[in-house]
Amino acid sequence: MGLSKHIAVLDLGTSGIRILVAKATEGRMPQIIAKRDCPCKGNEGGRLGDPEKVAEAVSGALEKIRQNTGLTVQSVYVSISADKLSFVKNEAETYFGEEKEITNKDVGMLLDSVTDVEIFDTEKLIGVAPIQYSTDREEQLEQPVGAVGRKLKVFANVILADRGYTDALRDCLSLAGVEIIGYVPMCLAMKWFIDNNFEEDSVLQIDVGATLTEYAVYYQGTPFSTGVLPVGGDFLGSDIAQVYGIPRIDADVLKEEYNAANVDAIGEDRSFALKNITSDGRESLNISDIVMVIEARINDTLEKVKSAVAEDQIDLGYVDAALITGDGFSKFRGIDANVRETLGIPLKDIDFGRAVGMKSAYTYACGMVLYVASQLPLGLHPSKVVREEISELANKKDSQGVFKKISDRFKKIFPGYRE
Repeated sequence: MGLSKHIAVLDLGTSGIRILVAKATEGRMPQIIAKRDCPCKGNEGGRLGDPEKVAEAVSGALEKIRQNTGLTVQSVYVSISADKLSFVKNEAETYFGEEKEITNKDVGMLLDSVTDVEIFDTEKLIGVAPIQYSTDREEQLEQPVGAVGRKLKVFANVILADRGYTDALRDCLSLAGVEIIGYVPMCLAMKWFIDNNFEEDSVLQIDVGATLTEYAVYYQGTPFSTGVLPVGGDFLGSDIAQVYGIPRIDADVLKEEYNAANVDAIGEDRSFALKNITSDGRESLNISDIVMVIEARINDTLEKVKSAVAEDQIDLGYVDAALITGDGFSKFRGIDANVRETLGIPLKDIDFGRAVGMKSAYTYACGMVLYVASQLPLGLHPSKVVREEISELANKKDSQGVFKKISDRFKKIFPGYRE
């Protein structure tokens, strides 16, 4: 049994951030030893529009982890959405000369060699997603370690990211005093959940956030197609507000209270009084009035996913099941009927809160931890996490120092910056 290594991940969402710190030992499931989540609007639409807000949120979360656990996180793996990515298919093989048992080191070196693709100045190499391994003995291998052969071959997607975005994110997190050592796309983070919860060969995952919807199509656990659409759960509240001419804050409350994905899922329809009258003078509405707006937005989003998948030349008729993740749509009752009618495939329900042992909002972050842990034996670097002595931790009293530090760094980088 090897020594434990630390893994720290940052799931940077469009409405909040989530950080997990774990200890990973080869042959065991990673153990979560610290977690923190907090709201953050600095990455709305996935554009990193307000790096100051993101840096403050990350710094504050890391400081809380330090105060509560004595752990100082110095480097992290960060989530990255599919609209910042491109995939280049490539293959590579290695010859051993004589027949041997394949090791983690052999696989790691092969994956390094398969990344030998043309990369432009605007792109950054962030990883590899193996599609299929083979040896001279076996044509298809899901897990080559332990197999025997004279040669090993891999067919893979080499993952490239938008360098402009990764550079901006690197600079942003450096203000928070943390280094980025890698990126984990959703399609790789969710692979463990797909492998362990689906017997079906092909799965369409739809992750609906606040303002973005990301999708991925998997075949036998391997992601084959990914994409992002500029629509999310926040659009439901704005739709209700616009249709009935009521304040957005009231619409958001109604969306949460009457959370049915279609009229058939309501149960008993009834009227209710409004705090503010509608634009056409009504003082009350029926539950079905709200749900019809919700249903229209959910179905429109699913239609957009269907069209995007079709553009990737994937026929949903050959997809066995769908999975909806994220907080945008998954909590709406009866959404399986919307999926079945719009996409023509059954929806699989997974209790992610139970699967990860914490709030379902941590699902992506947990998947990131599991993915990084699986890649450590192949050469991926662990995070830098330092544990402070309890006596040192007790003597530190700088609750405002974190944000002052950020402000000072912004002043140095941006001369026009003002607190």
